[in-house]
Amino acid sequence: MTIAEPLTRPRTPTPAPAAAPRSPHASYAGLGVGVTAFTVAALVGRLTVLDGGSFAMVWPAAGVALVWFVLRGARPLGVDTAALFGAAFAVNFFTGAPALLAVALGGVNVLQTVVHLTLLRRFAHELGVPRPRLESLQSLATLVWTGAAAAVVAVAAGGLAVGSITHVATTPVELVVWAGRLLAGTVVVGSLGLLAAQCRQARWERVTRAVDRHPVEAVALGATTVATMALVFTVELPLAFTLVVPVVWSAKRYPTVVSALVSVVSGGVAVTFTLLGQGPFSLIDDPRLAALTVQGYVVMLSLLGLFVAIARDEREELIQRLAAAHSESRHQAQLLTSIVDSMDEGVTAVDGRGSVLIQNPAAMRMLEIDAVHSPDQLAHRGVTSDGQQIDRDRRPSVRALRGEHVHEDVLMQRRDGSTRHVRVSATPLAALSVDDVARAVMVFRDVTDEVEQEAALKAFAATVAHDLHNPLAAMIGWNEVMLEMLRSGDADPATLLRLGERLGGSADRLQELVDGLLEDAASKGRELDLARVDLGEVLRGVTHGRGAEDRVTWGPLPVVRADRLLTGQLLDNLVGNALKYVAPGTVPRVEVSADVRAPGWVTVEVADNGIGIPEGEHEHVFERFARAHGSDPAYQGTGLGLAIVKRIVTRHDGTISARPGAGGVGTVVEFTLPAA
Repeated sequence: MTIAEPLTRPRTPTPAPAAAPRSPHASYAGLGVGVTAFTVAALVGRLTVLDGGSFAMVWPAAGVALVWFVLRGARPLGVDTAALFGAAFAVNFFTGAPALLAVALGGVNVLQTVVHLTLLRRFAHELGVPRPRLESLQSLATLVWTGAAAAVVAVAAGGLAVGSITHVATTPVELVVWAGRLLAGTVVVGSLGLLAAQCRQARWERVTRAVDRHPVEAVALGATTVATMALVFTVELPLAFTLVVPVVWSAKRYPTVVSALVSVVSGGVAVTFTLLGQGPFSLIDDPRLAALTVQGYVVMLSLLGLFVAIARDEREELIQRLAAAHSESRHQAQLLTSIVDSMDEGVTAVDGRGSVLIQNPAAMRMLEIDAVHSPDQLAHRGVTSDGQQIDRDRRPSVRALRGEHVHEDVLMQRRDGSTRHVRVSATPLAALSVDDVARAVMVFRDVTDEVEQEAALKAFAATVAHDLHNPLAAMIGWNEVMLEMLRSGDADPATLLRLGERLGGSADRLQELVDGLLEDAASKGRELDLARVDLGEVLRGVTHGRGAEDRVTWGPLPVVRADRLLTGQLLDNLVGNALKYVAPGTVPRVEVSADVRAPGWVTVEVADNGIGIPEGEHEHVFERFARAHGSDPAYQGTGLGLAIVKRIVTRHDGTISARPGAGGVGTVVEFTLPAA
């Protein structure tokens, strides 16, 4: 059981940690130490018996008993209680008290200790742990008032017992003196014992460090304490108040246990000189009043030192906690700032006064503003999605400060003349207090690429629907004509053959478009499987598959690092286009060459003798569904082949371009791939 650390925490019952099993020898040794210490303290108390009386001036054994039971974790009824009664009885009996009176006085010691421990366990749950803690003003107050209550209970019972044994009624003054010495022993000796017990190695090192840091001050404190005691108890003047100086000095400059030790020494000197008839307290005629005054003086001196020292410790601990909280808050703020600054989305926080509280680099880049920024920058160069200027009341920041939740797209006019689509989300922030100014946070996300991709997807869907519709409509039409002819019985075999060929041609175009779409999806959807790829070997397989060995020629081709399957699609599309787009009556010729023009890159050229690409269309032909000769029915196609080629090259971080062939004949497609 200990004074808790600290008692200011909420008193929520917590399971006591399981105590390590103690050996019987350790248990007996602790009991022996407790009995010995109590016996010595009781003998000291019996030496202070007033002249002609039966009551001692002080009873330090009360504090020793408290420390004994707390450190031992003793139960109210157990072997420690029996040992305490036996020691108290023995000391009183062998120092002259009658046997029956010694029994009563022993019972008073037991009752006072048991009541005190019971109250501490009830009002200070932290005493259930095996390490004492006297480190807060609340714990000190708990120790004092529970000690006073226990002293009152013990003295009330003891007064009745002593009166019935001696047949002499105990006066109220004697009862107060008796309660005072029990309280003095509990507060002065008990607090010193608890503090000494909690001074494990680290705390003793703190004491020695304090002395080592200021050795001159330590010597001065000791000299001042001795000189003050000599002045108080050798000069016949009421100078007892001067002992406050060394007590407060030690409490302000040294650990609490030092102040408690100074208070105990000062109290011991006061009691000793009073018994010897010297000092200011010896001037009091009534011995009991003198005893009561000495006890009150010792208690107040001890409490003053403990109060100052513990208050200082609490203040230092509070400062340390505030410093730790400040450091943690600063760390959290730095972490939050790092997170916000690393975001791709722009973040801006504003308040009702027009101040920008937070603005990350992404927001500054997106809104093209510098360090001297304003939340109105979006309104200065932003317009609504339908092209209207944003007036003040419609600004996202102003609306959010009014409590609205804003989600809208804004067109941002950039300094280079381009327009970016910015998606803005503005949200009001909850007030931290009643008087807190309104605040809001805005999040900006550049969705230009998404908008463009969405538009491209819509165009892609429209083109696919159109290209699928044409051959499908033709197939349906030819099929209806054939069925009508068959129903009427006018089916001419030659006519049916022509219609079947047209139906098959439409089906072939539809199959070609579906295959192209699947190939387009595969070219961008599958993961790259990079390996050493022999271009000559791949090209040989492509020409063999198309039966074009005699129309495609190539010299030595290097090895590249690429995806073999995609490289085959790349060359197959280029060779297929070169063989397909030739003038009527012209035998297609394709020549493939390659060399290393830049370190780490292989440049491949595919040249043909075809009809070529019209002027101004050489870049456009790499777009999906772009057909340079789409209006010519002699050259059917899906417009996906070269788009697939470009995507494959781009996925390998290469480049691709097209230009007219030598003498303006045909086309040369040039692309690069990583060298192996």
